[in-house]
Amino acid sequence: MSVLFISERLRAVLYEYGQVIPQGIGHIKRIDAIIENTEIGLPEIVQEECSDLLAQIGEKTARIEENARKLAVNSLNISKAMGSSIDIPCAANK
Repeated sequence: MSVLFISERLRAVLYEYGQVIPQGIGHIKRIDAIIENTEIGLPEIVQEECSDLLAQIGEKTARIEENARKLAVNSLNISKAMGSSIDIPCAANK
């Protein structure tokens, strides 16, 4: 499941219990606060399921960030390798 799909699923479940959350992954902290708020009266099973979905988002986000970091390092290494092995002709040399 994608992060977007999971966040939309969370929004839908919480909407059933009167909690309206704007679209977008940027509202995850708000979702977490709602789940943790015992005064809202979410059933325990809903709290557990939503907490599990939030954990999945956290895991997927960490994996995405790690892969982005690896790609950036790889791209930098390729750029350095190409820069040191490619002779780019200069207009002044013609």
